[in-house]
Amino acid sequence: MVQTPVQIVFDDVSHSRGLEILIRKKAGRLETVFPRLMRCHVCIGVAHHHSGNDRRFQVRIILHVPGGQLTVDRDQHQDVHAAVRDAFDAACSLLEAHARKVRSESRRGAGIGTMPGSRHGQGQ
Repeated sequence: MVQTPVQIVFDDVSHSRGLEILIRKKAGRLETVFPRLMRCHVCIGVAHHHSGNDRRFQVRIILHVPGGQLTVDRDQHQDVHAAVRDAFDAACSLLEAHARKVRSESRRGAGIGTMPGSRHGQGQ
């Protein structure tokens, strides 16, 4: 079950219950990568620089995390479901990198990995 609030905006795209379910499922998986995820905002629209039958979907995901936000923009798919999957794959990678950074910073702050009496970051 998704604990993180998920806001979904369909911009010039018809609302689809199946697409909404897919987005909520993908957002729920992000929580397993970074449990401190505070909010997830997803906007699905049509990329305006494409014309005629070459209609491509744009997906923007904004992940609110303590101290800031992470943003993913994708607009390369003619299939809206593929665009959503691609954007959430990128969001997962971005969130994994953020989680590693947070863990690394918390270890440094707690002095984990440093020898007693050593001064981190200074040459000897």
